[in-house]
Amino acid sequence: MDSISFRQNAAMMAKYMTLKEEKVETLIQWILDADRKTYVYGYTDLLKLDIRESLPNVKAKTLIIGAPFPDAETVRTTFENQFKDVQNKQVVIAEDSRHFIMFDQEDWFYEKVNSFLAK
Repeated sequence: MDSISFRQNAAMMAKYMTLKEEKVETLIQWILDADRKTYVYGYTDLLKLDIRESLPNVKAKTLIIGAPFPDAETVRTTFENQFKDVQNKQVVIAEDSRHFIMFDQEDWFYEKVNSFLAK
């Protein structure tokens, strides 16, 4: 992909990753600043990664945070199914958020993480 197309693609992706319009340019810049080869292979490698067989080995308390797309119940059900073998987990959904929950619901995000870590 040439640089112009890559930037257009980054802009399209970024606008769907946060509800905070002022953060979209930050996300675009992060994508553009990343090493292109690492970005592409990292992304495709992540899409192919399936660690479900190792999940029964997770003994630590686990906090799973998600955004409600397409809706909170679907995401919660998906996470419960994906992480069914993690025994000590907590699944929370950040309403009014997209992928970058720490941008969209900053106070909520830090409260959930800090509360979880304090236990």
